[in-house]
Amino acid sequence: MAYRIGGYRLRRFLRADLIKSINNHSCLCETLRCIYDEIHEMKDKKKKEVITEHLVDGMVFAKKMADRLYYYKDKYKDETGSSGASLEIIPDSRARLKMRKAR
Repeated sequence: MAYRIGGYRLRRFLRADLIKSINNHSCLCETLRCIYDEIHEMKDKKKKEVITEHLVDGMVFAKKMADRLYYYKDKYKDETGSSGASLEIIPDSRARLKMRKAR
């Protein structure tokens, strides 16, 4: 059995976030969503489910990492990095959101 992180409620929330949500900036979570987009129509359902669970694990790690970075910025007044200002805007985000919501 594969290692799974996060509680049931967190994983259920992040699975829905992985499958149906969008970010209009290029980031780790949006990259994981794009990977899911590529496997969504996969014929091998067992393999698709294994990959999806690994993507949910990635979402859990990404959210925890973001929380920790926000903590450092707030607690230690960390000014390193660009606070997301340098993230590339995704031009087709509305179309991608429409596609994901239709699932």
